[in-house]
Amino acid sequence: MFIGLFLVYSWYTSGPEILASYNYPVEEHSVETTDNYILKLVHIPNSPNARNAQSPKPVVFMMHGMSGSSDSYLLIGPSDGLPYLLADAGFDVWLGNSRGNTYSRLHKYMDPKHKSFWNFSWHEMGTRDLPASIDYVLDRTSQRSLHYVGYSQGATQFLVMLSMRPEYNEKIKTSHLTAPAAFLRNMSTGLGSIVEKVILAFDDREWFSNRHGIPSWASIFCSVRPMKSICAALFMMVYGINGDQISKAIIMLILKTLPAGISSRQLKHYLQLKGSSRFCMYDHGKKTNRLIYGSSWPPDYPLKYVKPKSPINLYYSSSDFVVSEENVLLLAEKLSLCELHHIPYYSHIEFQFARAVGTTLNRPIVKLISKYETDRNK
Repeated sequence: MFIGLFLVYSWYTSGPEILASYNYPVEEHSVETTDNYILKLVHIPNSPNARNAQSPKPVVFMMHGMSGSSDSYLLIGPSDGLPYLLADAGFDVWLGNSRGNTYSRLHKYMDPKHKSFWNFSWHEMGTRDLPASIDYVLDRTSQRSLHYVGYSQGATQFLVMLSMRPEYNEKIKTSHLTAPAAFLRNMSTGLGSIVEKVILAFDDREWFSNRHGIPSWASIFCSVRPMKSICAALFMMVYGINGDQISKAIIMLILKTLPAGISSRQLKHYLQLKGSSRFCMYDHGKKTNRLIYGSSWPPDYPLKYVKPKSPINLYYSSSDFVVSEENVLLLAEKLSLCELHHIPYYSHIEFQFARAVGTTLNRPIVKLISKYETDRNK
């Protein structure tokens, strides 16, 4: 595994090339949203390791977290990475990319150099990006519903979609939300209160861009051999990681792909939830709120409408200081039907990159999705 990761790191340019390096077939698709953003989907139609897979294959759609991209699910490779494990198990795997990240920087009329391009939060991702992507995938595969996996902001988008567009409940077979960001009353960002206030004061703009072909300063700095250990140590300190949980090889890859670019409004929207017991829409200020919502304060997302075909699976940890155990249990109280899966020792980022993620998280997810399909076909 680690030799493979070293080779990937040495020439890495994109997730599709990582897939090709492991002999997994890959396709790239473009989807246009109702407000004219053009999103890139990465499709893994089959696996070199899958035999006698049923046809048509059940579909799994996966969505990354804030500042990530479809690459985030691919970095740890075939032995433990969820997209590979799902493809090996005979599923048709699709990876989404939210507006504004490395793969989704196009718009039919606007240029990302202009501030108007960045006038969005994860609200628009849930009400526009995710529905457009899911409809495209179901149309391409001639199926009526699919399985959903979402990490952090990928979980946020899912809850926004089903609460605001409840007709999509019928299009979800099973759902698996890892480190699900919704209620954040005791969130720890590690930024400090002064920095958070500065962030909240910014207007809409692009933050944390990392476009392929333009290496980030972190990628250049950390590629120098004497600096690798220092970069790894700083990374683990910032993210609150146990030194045994994430390998240095993975950290170097993460620094090449993250951050993938976000709108400042995405982070501002999360910070607005901090310290409250609400999961609500974006706060534009009282005057604009009255024009948009008809009230001085943004309304809560109506989670009572979140009712997919099967219980929502929530995966959480006691060691996650971004999405705490308390916040996930509060979310569970608000959902009509869900199942809780406790992983005691994961920090937030370890839900994607921990050494043991294949055993503790990804294979159990594959097992639950497979069981659903088996029971359904009896």
